[in-house]
Amino acid sequence: DPSGALRSWRRDEEACTAWSGVECSWIHGSQGFRVVSIRLPKSLLEGELSPRLGLLSELRVLDLSANRLSGLIPDEIAQLPKLRSIDLSSNRLVGRIPTGNGNGNSLRSAAAFAGNPGL
Repeated sequence: DPSGALRSWRRDEEACTAWSGVECSWIHGSQGFRVVSIRLPKSLLEGELSPRLGLLSELRVLDLSANRLSGLIPDEIAQLPKLRSIDLSSNRLVGRIPTGNGNGNSLRSAAAFAGNPGL
C-alpha cells in the first residue's frame, strides 16, 4: 500500500466505519458492522487477492480497479451472495474469471476485467 490508502485500517477497532475506501453497515441479526463496499481504485495496491474476501458475506461492491494486483481471481469472490458490482480492471491479474453462482453479480461484465492481459 505505497499510497497509504489502508493506513486507517486498524484491527483493534470494533467497527470498520472509519476505514478509508470501505463502507460498513449494521446488519440486523449479525450483531455487528459488516463490510458492504470496498472502493479502492487507483490506490497503488500490490499483491494477490485473498480468498478470504469470500468471507465478506454482505459485500455488494468491490472496486479495486487501476491498481497493481496480480495472480488469480479467487473462486470465493464469485460465490459472494450479495455482490452486485465488481471492477478489477487495469491490474495484472491472470488465469480465468470465476463463474458466479447466479446471484446477479457482474462477474460476466467484460469491462470489469478489461486491462488484465493475462485473463
